[in-house]
Amino acid sequence: MKMTSNSFDHNGVRNFVFRQENDFQSLSKSTRPRGRRIDEKACVFKFGLEMELPCLVVLGAIVVLGHVVGSNGCFPEEKRALLDFKASYANETLLPSWLNYTDSNCCEWQGVSCLTSSSRVTGLSLWNFTRNWHSDFENHCYQYHRLNWSLFLPFKELRTLILSANCFDGFIQKEGTL
Repeated sequence: MKMTSNSFDHNGVRNFVFRQENDFQSLSKSTRPRGRRIDEKACVFKFGLEMELPCLVVLGAIVVLGHVVGSNGCFPEEKRALLDFKASYANETLLPSWLNYTDSNCCEWQGVSCLTSSSRVTGLSLWNFTRNWHSDFENHCYQYHRLNWSLFLPFKELRTLILSANCFDGFIQKEGTL
């Protein structure tokens, strides 16, 4: 298969013709090519004034990026932050779906929501995950925890954070941006 550029349309956009090597011949307006004529709108992605990328390059990049990023369903830095958050508690029975396996998809973990298109963590809904909150006690908590807020910094798309009824103590520090 050979790509040849043989003409420009009235807007100055190059038309591409894909043909078999043995079908190569000069083209005129009255001669229909024996190969496939691919419309440039279907084959070329245009970015800006003069920059064009053929479909195969763009599709290849999408496949590679999808394989690298989407192979375990979430970004490594976000997965690490979630595992560090879990490890900050000495109780291994908390958040049992949060496992540190290579093929473990943090977007499928309990209480974690991700954006489908990018696999970025967008929400953490961890109401009473520590099981320290009890309605039968006057103060409802029998053990308090200090929360390291810097663990949430790797989440670039985090929009929802529900940590109610987990008996956290202390203040949100002014360092970083949350």
